[in-house]
Amino acid sequence: MPQGSPAGRLVSRDYRTWLASPRPLPVASGPRVALASKIFDVSSRFSIDRFRTDVLSSAVVNPRVLEDDRYMPERCLAPNGEGPNALQMSTSRVAVPEGHVFPLASLSRYFQSLRLVSQAGADGDAEEDGLWLPVRSLDPESLVAIDGASVIGRLLEQCDYLIVEDADLRPVDLVNHLRAFSLERAVVHDMTRAMKLTGNYAYVLWTRGRDEPQLEGVRIW
Repeated sequence: MPQGSPAGRLVSRDYRTWLASPRPLPVASGPRVALASKIFDVSSRFSIDRFRTDVLSSAVVNPRVLEDDRYMPERCLAPNGEGPNALQMSTSRVAVPEGHVFPLASLSRYFQSLRLVSQAGADGDAEEDGLWLPVRSLDPESLVAIDGASVIGRLLEQCDYLIVEDADLRPVDLVNHLRAFSLERAVVHDMTRAMKLTGNYAYVLWTRGRDEPQLEGVRIW
């Protein structure tokens, strides 16, 4: 996008501020497609929560070792330990009601320590069983412009189609947002499985009444 163009000069502005302006984009001379690629998850929330070991049964190499301390670094990396391959670490993400948990079981005590030093009154959790792991979840405010309007709604007003790819915007989060802002005229197709994505979600949105594209995704709204 040329930096001298009106749209190019807006690139550096915060999108929540930009979409609250009266005319964020000039009048379109043809079909306009907006792409929101991994912009909402920039402000995602992180927390440290306790989970039962069976929550990670599908993500760890050997779920049975979670029943004792064999997966802890001080055991695995000891001179007579089983070595680094015995550490229970995974680059995958496990879906939980709060968002996504990172199954780094061998770092459970480290994350528990972070929780204790960062949250006043958390000492009572110190002796609880389970794994302490980081959880990442969408910040609903990332979908709201500074004037209180829906970012999704504003983009659909300005563009014919909206393509969203995001790590934390789950279908339930998107539907809850559309419902909260009464965006009944929006149409949403979830393209995540059709695109075989594992680390991100993908959606195509448009306003009811526009030409419907031929998509292999699943309509969720």
